[in-house]
Amino acid sequence: MGQDSAADSAVAGSRKRARPICMKCKCKPAEVAARQREPLCRGCLCDGLVSKVRGGVRGSNSVAPGDKVLAALSGGAASQAMLYFLQQMHNKDKDRLERGQVAFDLQAIHIPEAGGQEFPSL
Repeated sequence: MGQDSAADSAVAGSRKRARPICMKCKCKPAEVAARQREPLCRGCLCDGLVSKVRGGVRGSNSVAPGDKVLAALSGGAASQAMLYFLQQMHNKDKDRLERGQVAFDLQAIHIPEAGGQEFPSL
């Protein structure tokens, strides 16, 4: 009886649980569970987020062709995500517009957190 249970546990341990496949592309293994536990690969998750941000910016007319956009970055995760999304929307070649992109001038500035220090009065 002891040998059978040891063999059963060895077989169970050798079987690895299969990773779910991405619901969108249906070819890559899922890395995250988004929304209502939908398994997505990293690429499909990023594409979906960029699409949502692009739709929000387009719907609010926040960035128009020819605009100058200065992104203020603290270095945190939210700042890095904002810059990534702006870069994905930015059309670098003003003569050849690509679908879903906007021809605007993008620049970034790093603003370190004050860390409790007060700015001098002006």
